[in-house]
This record gives sequence, structure tokens and C-alpha cells, in this order.
Amino acid sequence: MSHSSVETLLNGLASLDPGARERAADEVTDVHRGVTHAEANGLASALTAALLREAVPSCQEAELNALLDLKAWHVLNVDLRPLAALRGRLQPAHVEYLDELLEEP
Repeated sequence: MSHSSVETLLNGLASLDPGARERAADEVTDVHRGVTHAEANGLASALTAALLREAVPSCQEAELNALLDLKAWHVLNVDLRPLAALRGRLQPAHVEYLDELLEEP
């Protein structure tokens, strides 16, 4: 995956537009197998930061799914424990995703 494509995803995850954040997270899910270790960790960091401030449920779901896919296919050096603070802010169906993310390998 090209550096500019990863930059586009990172910019989308940081966007003020919820639609752009959701699309970027969905695209991470589509392309994550083609990224390098460093890119996967950069995307995981950006997704973690986005989730910590995210208020839109559809974006939360897309970001959680993207992080789960990254974690399933890549060794992440990103501390996901701060996401535990989201437990009371997520819809009940999304708490299952959070629990899976916070599970130790």
C-alpha cells in the first residue's frame, strides 16, 4: 500500500466529518492485509485515538471492526487498554467488540 494511501486513511480517521471517519475505518478493514507492520501500528494508533473521542455509534462500530481486523492479522505495539474507558459510552452490541479487543492473546 502506498504511503499516500495510508496518509489518506489517517486523515480520514481524524476528520471532523463522521462519514469520512466511518469510510476511512471501513477502508482500513478492506486493505489492512497489504500494509506494513509500521503502517498497521500507525493505523491502530489513529483508530484508538479516534475511538477515544468518537460519539457516533456507526463510526464506533467501524473503528472497532477495523481495530479487530488489524489485531487479528498484525502484531500491534499499540496500548489498547485506554479503550476500556469506553465501556459505558458504547452501545451494548459494541461492548462485545471492545471486550475482544482488550482480550490478552
